Amino acid sequence: MDERFVSIDPITRAKLQDEFLRILRELGKTIVFVTDDIDEAISMGSRIAILRAGKVVQYDTPERILAQPADAFVEAFVGTDRSLKRLALLTAGPYLEAGAPAANAPKLAAGTPLRDALSLLLDAGADEAAIVDASGGILGRGTLTAIRKAANGARG
Repeated sequence: MDERFVSIDPITRAKLQDEFLRILRELGKTIVFVTDDIDEAISMGSRIAILRAGKVVQYDTPERILAQPADAFVEAFVGTDRSLKRLALLTAGPYLEAGAPAANAPKLAAGTPLRDALSLLLDAGADEAAIVDASGGILGRGTLTAIRKAANGARG
């Protein structure tokens, strides 16, 4: 598929992409999707091949390409905001820390993308959040330090 969502407004585009991914998961099919939009590649692909002058420069998962670009070309291609893009792929659960969060800490579901967790912490002026399960039970704490480590490629 070549540039299938390029001329659609952003809201409709996101809905179509989500539905497309749902159908792919349901059918268990593989699609080769061609795009020059790195954000689209990151959100749609399980593997990405970055080409330069007809040659594959890097072929890997979106997370790994963002964490460890193969060279300066890939680093420039994915953009200076690659840490934020990477945080959108990672969820809070694997990065929670043991211990009780502060009583007034904002709450986050374990499946919350770390980019959203970072935004919540910044908006709340907080250094940590309570990571909760589906029933609201506290699993641990998510901290700015853990998010920073995740953005830099360290595991929780």
